[in-house]
Amino acid sequence: MPHFSGESSFALKNRDEEKAESIIDWYKKIFKDDFYLEITHDPEIDGQIELKEKIKNLAHKTSTPLVAGQDVYYLNPEDK
Repeated sequence: MPHFSGESSFALKNRDEEKAESIIDWYKKIFKDDFYLEITHDPEIDGQIELKEKIKNLAHKTSTPLVAGQDVYYLNPEDK
């Protein structure tokens, strides 16, 4: 589930950990062992560090694996 735009992240941003856990449980029933929570490192975005800690705690509490992701941007398509 994406770090910034995932349903569980929205619940955490709204301080509703119970809803975040419920959302994760629902996805885990569907995807079983193929469900992960994503964390990224974007300290320049307000609240990102706190959200990342909340996601890490939630992952631990719900026994959900974490995956680290990061967006990559190029000035020109040929730079990739």
